[in-house]
Amino acid sequence: MRDARTKLAASEAIALSEERFRLAFEGNMAPMLFVDLEDRVTAVNDAFLSDDRAFPGKKFSGLHTVPFTHPDDVGITEVAHRRLLSGEVDQLRYVKRFVRKDGRTITVEVSKYAARDTAGNMLYSVMSARDVTDERELTDQLEHRTLHDPLTGLANRVLFKDRLAQAHTRVVRHGGYGAVLLLDLDDFKGVNDTHGHLIGDRLLVGIARRFELVTRSSDTLSRFGDDEFLYLAEGLTSADEAEALAQRLLDVLAEPFDFAGVHFEQRASVGVVVWDATSSDDSDFVQNADVALHEAKVQGKGRHVVFTPAMHAHAVSRFTLVQELRQALQSGEISMHYQPIVNLTTTRVVGFEALMRWSHPERGPVSPAVFIA
Repeated sequence: MRDARTKLAASEAIALSEERFRLAFEGNMAPMLFVDLEDRVTAVNDAFLSDDRAFPGKKFSGLHTVPFTHPDDVGITEVAHRRLLSGEVDQLRYVKRFVRKDGRTITVEVSKYAARDTAGNMLYSVMSARDVTDERELTDQLEHRTLHDPLTGLANRVLFKDRLAQAHTRVVRHGGYGAVLLLDLDDFKGVNDTHGHLIGDRLLVGIARRFELVTRSSDTLSRFGDDEFLYLAEGLTSADEAEALAQRLLDVLAEPFDFAGVHFEQRASVGVVVWDATSSDDSDFVQNADVALHEAKVQGKGRHVVFTPAMHAHAVSRFTLVQELRQALQSGEISMHYQPIVNLTTTRVVGFEALMRWSHPERGPVSPAVFIA
């Protein structure tokens, strides 16, 4: 006679464990599979069978997982299986695509676990798949909104800044030229003031679509501000190419726009900055393009101007002068001087011309021709 209670208890525990596992497997809402050492399916749960990715009329037992894996992602599955089989890892999580029976491709997050014996040899693996297609699409939409202008769909400042840094690095490494073009619509405020922001927005979208027509595949077009656009040009062989691009962008605005029966003739001014491998920093490109844009406005609008270092020096001098002029008004450096107007026949004073004079503590007398403007 032998006491079998211990053995019976162990047998019952195993049976209970197997029942729990069966319920967890068969009743799981996530599609699950058992896969052997050859990555062939040995069992699937009801969730997998009811999933639209299944092939109708086929028995899965003995099939390789390749038939329902997207052709471009077969290698992902093979690499994961080799890592489990070699003992490098016991569990993996990766993303790949499945092809449903209706032909639609879905994205799934796969979790794969290896079952091993006491010696560490893999016996089989358990795989579960979660459909993350909608999540990925939502993530892509959010990422697109983060990097693109919601009105025109063009790149925004964040994406432009990233593309500019990459373009600058490529020019430094491989040579050639790059350019930044800052475009500002001339007198666009009048459109909003006269016809409202709805028409103004439609005009901005129409202008963006026209600019896209002449945007090269290697370049980036961005909406920089309310009525400003930035164009990043790469792979140029000379500064003349940048000017030609600027002129093409201006030319597409030659044809009038028509929205809601309203006729618009819209022009723009362009500031151009060209750089080569000697330019060590890209942080000033947009600022310098703005300086060149200001010069284009001064020269009469509807044109492009290429930045030169002299423009920057002039801009700095002008900005400094404005700041000093505000201080001069407070400190009494500005004074009124009167010059008599004399009748030369009678030598009588018939009036006075009132003139401003600025006595700068460091510059000395500053000409009215400089500071009044």
